[in-house]
Amino acid sequence: MTNNTILEYKRTAMPTAALALDDLRASLREVVLAELKLPSLPRKRVAAGTLVMRPESELECVYFVVDGRIRLYRLAPSGEEVFQGELGPGDCLKCPKILFQHECHGFAEAIVDTTLEVLSKPLFDQLRRDSMLFNQILVRELSDQMADLDRRLYEYSVMPMRSRLHAELLRISRRRRDGALIISPPPTHQDLARRIGSQREAVTKDLRQLERDGVITRSRAVIRIVREEVLRREIAEWNDEPALDCRLPRLIGTLDRHGSGSPAEGIW
Repeated sequence: MTNNTILEYKRTAMPTAALALDDLRASLREVVLAELKLPSLPRKRVAAGTLVMRPESELECVYFVVDGRIRLYRLAPSGEEVFQGELGPGDCLKCPKILFQHECHGFAEAIVDTTLEVLSKPLFDQLRRDSMLFNQILVRELSDQMADLDRRLYEYSVMPMRSRLHAELLRISRRRRDGALIISPPPTHQDLARRIGSQREAVTKDLRQLERDGVITRSRAVIRIVREEVLRREIAEWNDEPALDCRLPRLIGTLDRHGSGSPAEGIW
């Protein structure tokens, strides 16, 4: 075997070999790149306010969010937006038509200028046909999505507004290296209200109360959750999850699987 052959073998085989060490915890994007032996996927930049997915158009690809944020929602007959989730760096947008030939009823809108990596439908179909690992990770991601939607449905059905707001604050918070639990940039009160199916005025009132009680501190750039245990204790009264469960907040400042320091913010 010549040196050139060895180098070519290492170049093509190392991503898959490295992935196999921790394959079941790999991201869908990692699996895609390893299985296709690609360093990256084609990218597109979309401006804030762009509808990346809508019911009347079939999405002929799968998107991975590189940076930015994508909001997922449906429209009620009244025209009111029903929040369904948010995608951030590392998350994947999958159209139901590509997955199961189901009709798409949802919208996916870029909240800020967003960079997406594009996996074409032919390559997606090839991976579904040929890669067991790809299908395993795809099923895992869909299961995580179902679990999150089930959790949100439960919250909407039984929790009072105050508890739903506290659960959402914890869900979108991130842990800094110094241990502080923060939300940055902070969402608008209207955005929080949409997320929990409430009114902006009610959200504003409760945030002010949380600030007076010393549970949070607020500035234009960040919301800091100072007394995390207070929020978790109230949520635990409505849930069967431990009050000090730290599954939701993620660590800020560590490299994610894509080599970026940006935290993933989504559920999809």
